[in-house]
Amino acid sequence: MADVLDGIQECFSKDDRWSLFRDLVYPPDAADKDDPHVISGVTTFAEWFNFSLELFARGPLDVSAAHNKFKHGLGVRVRDDYLVNFATDGPDEHGRVAKSALTGAGAVNVFDRIVLQFLASPGPRKQGPPLESTTLRISPNVLLAQAALIAHTYAAMFCVAANTHFNTRDSHQDDCHDLGDGVRSEAPSAAAYPGLLVDGPLPEHITSSKELIAMRQPLTQRRDGSAAREAAFFYADGTHQNFRITGPVLTARVVDG
Repeated sequence: MADVLDGIQECFSKDDRWSLFRDLVYPPDAADKDDPHVISGVTTFAEWFNFSLELFARGPLDVSAAHNKFKHGLGVRVRDDYLVNFATDGPDEHGRVAKSALTGAGAVNVFDRIVLQFLASPGPRKQGPPLESTTLRISPNVLLAQAALIAHTYAAMFCVAANTHFNTRDSHQDDCHDLGDGVRSEAPSAAAYPGLLVDGPLPEHITSSKELIAMRQPLTQRRDGSAAREAAFFYADGTHQNFRITGPVLTARVVDG
């Protein structure tokens, strides 16, 4: 996958990258390619194309590892009972914490909805990579919207490619096959163009740039004794913030109040 991403980046590093991408997602023989609506629609496709590539890029938040874990069903789980928040009121001397302390004005929720948790071992194998746990904050409506817009972008790309493929054949007649009893199959044809997404929506319209999307925590050190990556919070704009827990670990029971 890294080689594929590098190849795409190299391809679109050329001076004519705009027209190159436009002809991938919009019929290259169209007469209105410079129309403002076409430019807007192609720009929307470009934003979602880049967004889809970022999902497979390796970085501080390795979402690509989550794809593999979920695909194979190993080292991954979905939870709907997970609550993480910051609260100003801690447990009392009896090890109890009032429910209101976790839901009142003195509390800020970090994870308060469905989450996907997965295990991964990032880094060079020769160092003996550490084991990390990553928690992804899942918003079904956001995921469905993102998936639909990415699918629309690639539908346009595949439609243009299919039309180019079939239109450059010498004869469609050769594509017909005799099925017997005088029945012949029709020549294949490409699906209809799905249309442009004029004026968006763009990725930043779906998710706030500062919305928390994930938390990463190291579980072990590297086998060579070097430290693992620090724990971190990740945001939708691609930034992250490292953090370290230095206080004692306390166990408490939530009670009414």
